[in-house]
Amino acid sequence: MISFPMYAMRPFRAIRTEGLYTIVETARSRYVLDVESEGTTYWERRLQLLGDLNKPYPMYPLSQRVETVSQILLSKRRKFINVEGKLLHWKPTTFYPVVCLPIKSRWTTPTGKGGIEVQGLATKFIVSNNSYKYVQVIQVGNRNLLYDMCNDLRKPTRRKL
Repeated sequence: MISFPMYAMRPFRAIRTEGLYTIVETARSRYVLDVESEGTTYWERRLQLLGDLNKPYPMYPLSQRVETVSQILLSKRRKFINVEGKLLHWKPTTFYPVVCLPIKSRWTTPTGKGGIEVQGLATKFIVSNNSYKYVQVIQVGNRNLLYDMCNDLRKPTRRKL
């Protein structure tokens, strides 16, 4: 299952481990991607790496943040790292319908993110920006995945996932 946010990985030659560190080897350099630590999230481990003066290489730069399926499809990259620190390889295989629906209601969560309820669906979504009028939803069987958010009504289409 996809868990957002994810970050796109730049092209690399290999990923290996050196002691407790996970190392990414690119064409020009080596970087520390992760460190083994029990009971912590990937973001906590990255904060731990910032203060680690004994790491063998600089930290791997994560620059392209991905929060929706449409951003994955528009990205030229196919390898991503998720919130658990797992590497995912995105390979589209099957077409699914995409429908554009109006937002029924919106609210702010206790953590400061936005929540939206879509008209005609029982599914609610947590998003970083809830100021849009419409959402595009991919219908995969009984599941609804947030594809994109927009201010204008778009015609139904299909996308390969």
